[in-house]
Amino acid sequence: MFPVLLRLCPTPEALARADRRKVGRLVAPIGLPARVKTLKEVGRMLVREFAGRVPDTRPALLELPGIGPYAAGAIMAIGFQKSAPMVDGSIGRLLRRVGGIDGNGKAPYYDKRVWELAERLLPASGVREYQLALLDVAALHCRPTKPLCSTCPLENICSYARSA
Repeated sequence: MFPVLLRLCPTPEALARADRRKVGRLVAPIGLPARVKTLKEVGRMLVREFAGRVPDTRPALLELPGIGPYAAGAIMAIGFQKSAPMVDGSIGRLLRRVGGIDGNGKAPYYDKRVWELAERLLPASGVREYQLALLDVAALHCRPTKPLCSTCPLENICSYARSA
């Protein structure tokens, strides 16, 4: 799906000009048809306010519609290889467990303590690989129920695994 979308819209200018129905058909299979309007607005903003370039700073990314803290961190870390935390539900669960942070009734991506831990653990280099590895470990081992602690590469440093 994304390769096809990138062929249709290889630049922010092309995204801003793209037919909304065509973009909608491309993103529908992954449940994003409601995001087409936002995608097109991002394309227009990138052209209008950022000379057709995706910004590489957190404050600028957060100005774009539909871009929150997780997406801004993902764009910076994975797209630009810049040091930036990214906390979604899966990474937040992993960080809570590793760091021994209680749930406190908040979703992990709203928990300031989780974001602070994510920031402290960022490597000096290789941030893209680090963030992708966190996503993989969270998905494969640190599942919401029945986590696979015994096969997790973080088992030795994880507060949750030690208490289980």
